[in-house]
Amino acid sequence: MISIDTETTGLWFKHGTQTFAVGLYNGIDYGDMIFDINPTTRQRISEIDSYGKKEILRQWNSTDIICIHNAKFDVKALVNLDIFHWREPYEEKFWSKILDTTILAHLHNNIDKRNLKFLSRKYLDTKYEEVDELTKIVNKCRTFVRSRKPNWLIADFNKHPSIKPAAENSKWNKMDMWLPAAIFNEFPKYELEDFFCYSGSGKNKHRNDFNIESLFTILPTYLKADCINTYELAEGMLANCIAEHGENITELLRTHNQVLHVTYKMEDKGITLHHKEYNEAIENCNKHIESIKETMYKIAPITEYTPSNIANLLYTVWELPCFKKTKVAKTDSTDIEAITKLKVHADKNNLIDASQFLCCYITLKKYSKKLEYLLSYDRASIDGRIFPSLNVTGTNTLRFSSSDPNEQNISKITNPYEDSEFEDISKLLETAPNLRGVFGPPKGKWWLSNDYSQLQLRIFAVVTNEEEMIDKLNKGYDAHDITARRIYNLRDKDQPSKLQRRIAKNVNFGFIFGASPKKIELASGVDGLWDTVCEMFPNAHNFIEETKQLLKTQGVIHTVGGYPLDVPMKLNPWKGIDERAAHAAVCYIIQGTEGEIVKHAMYLTDTYLTQCYPEGHLVMQVHDEINFEVPNKLPLKHARALKELMEQAALKYNVNAPVNSEIITHSWNKGKEIEL
Repeated sequence: MISIDTETTGLWFKHGTQTFAVGLYNGIDYGDMIFDINPTTRQRISEIDSYGKKEILRQWNSTDIICIHNAKFDVKALVNLDIFHWREPYEEKFWSKILDTTILAHLHNNIDKRNLKFLSRKYLDTKYEEVDELTKIVNKCRTFVRSRKPNWLIADFNKHPSIKPAAENSKWNKMDMWLPAAIFNEFPKYELEDFFCYSGSGKNKHRNDFNIESLFTILPTYLKADCINTYELAEGMLANCIAEHGENITELLRTHNQVLHVTYKMEDKGITLHHKEYNEAIENCNKHIESIKETMYKIAPITEYTPSNIANLLYTVWELPCFKKTKVAKTDSTDIEAITKLKVHADKNNLIDASQFLCCYITLKKYSKKLEYLLSYDRASIDGRIFPSLNVTGTNTLRFSSSDPNEQNISKITNPYEDSEFEDISKLLETAPNLRGVFGPPKGKWWLSNDYSQLQLRIFAVVTNEEEMIDKLNKGYDAHDITARRIYNLRDKDQPSKLQRRIAKNVNFGFIFGASPKKIELASGVDGLWDTVCEMFPNAHNFIEETKQLLKTQGVIHTVGGYPLDVPMKLNPWKGIDERAAHAAVCYIIQGTEGEIVKHAMYLTDTYLTQCYPEGHLVMQVHDEINFEVPNKLPLKHARALKELMEQAALKYNVNAPVNSEIITHSWNKGKEIEL
């Protein structure tokens, strides 16, 4: 077994990030290769020689297990260094020997943080001081360079394409780990000593214990610690997981491992951003934001809509009741939940100014959030494409997370208040841009968009063994329609109203996400609804209660596929102690199983395309939707096969989940449903 770690000048290789260090450790011996970076270009000054490349490949090929923390990133770093050809990681067999310690850590304890610093300190009983020392020195180096070498490209917002996608609150020091060595090589020793080795000024100036040589040695020291910690974490966690799960460990780890090559390929190929639609969406948001602010100013002349200003207006000037406090400061909250409750209060009590202002404020937050997302897409784009990162262990369940940008928040819904009680908010959002409208296939290509039909609710029906709901779902009924009909005792020929369907939807997702009886009744506006629902869905209610009891005795729950999931602790305000958040247990089972199904579907469909239709590939994954980029005029036999494979993936977990297919010819929000 060996461990490998790399260091890079950033996170975005497509934007010019460079690998400048590689470390390897085999449990006894450690070795590294470190390359100088040109401070004015942030590019490597030299490339790896043939001997260095052969040595890394020799160790790679001669071992049975290669442990890497966050393997996809380090594989990209090795590709950037020309250790591997960029297409090699497209193959499933490339990953067969890699043991990703983030995946191992997720199986070991899914609610742990999965960064190396946390895991090392928790499980290896090490202070891991190397990371803190490196951070301290890099930050000081950044200060040193600013006044002396303004042409050096230290990490800062928009200073270099490789930094462009970063958020403004990024930890820039992580992108400048090359800087201490560059300073050591560039500046005379006396100048370095004067800055780094002395503290204070004038009569208070005194020498500290800083060693100038550490500027040169700090990165190798940190890199070695990373390699050793990764190795020892893998060794300890693997032994623990084998002891706990036995022969099942391979299958449990495969839940995530099966999609490493798939997501690598997706990240490498990227997604097309349509600039015409993008610019129109930006213009739309800016126009609405300006108009809404003008209306708000007429009601209450506030120049800046900060949380403190809004709280002062609502709770001090208008003396509205506070329905929620902030968690830390315990001040009156202005988050969306608190504001929504205030809007209901204002409407019921005919507080016209407050109601109109709150309507505008909620809408302003929606448009501002859309604008924020849109701007992040542009920052992350290269030649009209963006390259999101898909994290296979990015959630405490088994679902993906994604970043740069976050695909998971690109919703189908343009107007979340449509068919709600807030008709005034809905009206202001009628012409809001749909974020999906800025994405789609490039010229000459189509997208095949395959979406599971109400997957979470189908899983819920299966795990609770609600036979009537399973039967009706299998016959093509809509889950919210089923619940509405049972609550209101509707005849077959009668259709639920929008209000009845909305209440049924609140009930269904209230069940899944562990909402309390009180919360379900508040959300639906129907007193006593919980008792009615429990009578109608006895299995579901019993399952929820049994799951809560199981959690108390065992501490973990299991997905349909048998993957163990711990549930996070939450403070019980009545007992004053931390308890496992029992309300979340059912949600973890449902979302965990959803993750199992989607990941297996991605594996099956990618395998099919690779073998039978290499012209197509997976391009996006959003919750339970998978999009494929294919040549236009896609033969229906391939579309049918992809749909059937996704349904087959669900059946592996005993869930009958039909897949709806759409063809996207340009914008993602304008699909045409096809019958297969």
